[in-house]
Amino acid sequence: MYRNLDGNRMTINDLLNEAATQLGKVSDATLSKELGAYQSKLSNWRHGEGQPDLYAIWRLAEITGRDVMEIMAIIEAERDKRPEVKAFFEKVLETGAYKKVIAAGIGMGAMLSPFGSGDAAAAAMTHLSPAGLDGAAIAAGMAMFIMSS
Repeated sequence: MYRNLDGNRMTINDLLNEAATQLGKVSDATLSKELGAYQSKLSNWRHGEGQPDLYAIWRLAEITGRDVMEIMAIIEAERDKRPEVKAFFEKVLETGAYKKVIAAGIGMGAMLSPFGSGDAAAAAMTHLSPAGLDGAAIAAGMAMFIMSS
């Protein structure tokens, strides 16, 4: 969900709090270690100074169960200074368009896979269905997978 419990747009603080809760309501010191960052960095993120690096974003996704693309869009919607960019990422989040990017990426990965069968990509596509992808995104990814087989 793109909104926090108060109905407001998700922020980096919301993501960090969600991760801390998932880890058992840990301190920022423990959370920063889990995200591979110094505690001062995490504090900076909470105060609008800088943003998580790619490793921290991936760890946030693992801990919270959210998609990496969703977390990146939340961060960009909050932090980018350009109104058109903020609006773009807010629309991506509101419409769930980041899920379609994930399906297309998996389909392309299967098509370009050097391993031939693409079994892992097929399993990933099957796993994405319960995550809320719409039928068109699943079908597009599966079509790319089938074409590569």
